[in-house]
Amino acid sequence: MKRVTVRLLSVVLLLGLCVSALPAQQAQAWSLPQISALSLAKTLRTPSAPTLGNVNGGVKISWKKVSGAAKYRVFYRVNGKGGWKRLVDTTKLTYTWKKAKAGTRYTFTVRCLSANGKRYTSGYNRTGRTITYVPAPALKSLKQSGNNVVLTWGRSAGAAKYRVFRRTAGSKWVRMAVTTKLTYTDTKAVAGVRYIYTVRCLSTNGKSYTSGYNTAGKAITPLLSAPALESVEISGNTAVINWNPVKGAAKYRVFCKTETSGWNRLGDTTSVSYTAQLDYETVYSFTVRCLTKDGKAYASGYDKTGLFAVTGSAPAQEPSEEPEEPLTGTPVEPPTEKPSEEPTEPEVPASDAETDAEQRRQEAGAAVVELDQVYQAARKYVSTPSAGDTFSMALSEAESVRRSYYSYISKGTFSSIPTVEEITRIRQVTQALAGQMEQVKDAENVRQADEERRRQAAGQAVEALDAIYLEASDFQTGQLSDEVFFHFNDVFYAEQEVRKSISITS
Repeated sequence: MKRVTVRLLSVVLLLGLCVSALPAQQAQAWSLPQISALSLAKTLRTPSAPTLGNVNGGVKISWKKVSGAAKYRVFYRVNGKGGWKRLVDTTKLTYTWKKAKAGTRYTFTVRCLSANGKRYTSGYNRTGRTITYVPAPALKSLKQSGNNVVLTWGRSAGAAKYRVFRRTAGSKWVRMAVTTKLTYTDTKAVAGVRYIYTVRCLSTNGKSYTSGYNTAGKAITPLLSAPALESVEISGNTAVINWNPVKGAAKYRVFCKTETSGWNRLGDTTSVSYTAQLDYETVYSFTVRCLTKDGKAYASGYDKTGLFAVTGSAPAQEPSEEPEEPLTGTPVEPPTEKPSEEPTEPEVPASDAETDAEQRRQEAGAAVVELDQVYQAARKYVSTPSAGDTFSMALSEAESVRRSYYSYISKGTFSSIPTVEEITRIRQVTQALAGQMEQVKDAENVRQADEERRRQAAGQAVEALDAIYLEASDFQTGQLSDEVFFHFNDVFYAEQEVRKSISITS
């Protein structure tokens, strides 16, 4: 045993002398650290196999500190084949490799180096530790679908499952779902709340993560549909703004603006109507936006055009009667002579041009008032299934004309002299919209009547089915063949589904 030890030590010393005797240029060409017999005789503890983990952007390699080590060199090999390849030299105890390829199997090991990096000061774990790189899923899109949020992400090579996380600002990640698909629909999102999402890969049994995740995530704030304004009722300087309810809305905020100002907040309400006191004889535009329950964030968009209205004139103020001052001094007798009557000039009849101008003012005022009435009535059919593109175009053109002459609606007459062409266009636009509205109204009546007929027919069919089912249920199932028995059950379940679909209960 002693002879073997002496011979082995002799070989080691000889090898060290041979390597140290290599020319510096040749040693550098071979990328070999210079080794001395002394360095081989005094080595540090071999670093243990490193700990590996897939993180966002690469593979993280970590190892324990070796007492006396100045530096560490990290090696890797691919798919367990070939020799070890140098990855990096570092003084730290961790390194993240960002050039790993998705789905590739890597083995890593670590070895101690001298401070100048020219010689190894330890051995290395020849087995190393292996990992298959699975990249963190990359979220492609977050989209709102109705009141839900739909996530889609790219496939991660080597991933068996995916776990979806969600959080709000300042909170921790919350698990939402596990799926094998590349999409997920969050049905629990609340409108107006900003959500942040991320996705992480899971093992087949779902007990361990096989990838990192994007810690920043991707954010979205789902919104409700903007409230549709129905009408604005004006009485003097009082405006009553009405709009259609929005499903899921907790509160509403009402805004107004004039021709010279931006949107100004009027107030918040849980109702679908709001009353505001405004300035007299002013053109206003109104809009409404949904709020979250606490009123701290908006839960919907808004109609940027809004609905126009003009407040009325201020009531005329009657002059106050001042008391007569008492007479002082000597009373003066009234004159006895009758004052002469001054002749008055005869009235000059109005010219034909003035008469025509006044008549056109009145006609234009009546035409624009009629347009406003038809427009307000037509807006009620905007969201009906029967309202098509032609109706929408007629409504849009009417709104444009109405906006141009809105200041004359409350007065019922024009202050300027309109042309005959202007009056004709207002009437044509009104007639076009009225015709389209009648068509939509008729189509809507037909549609609703058809739906009612189908409901009644379905109800009668279910009643007939139910009667047959009750009659058939009197038979004892033991007397029926398997084929008839299963058919009987099929009919039973079919009846239940029909009942659910048309909201009929037993």
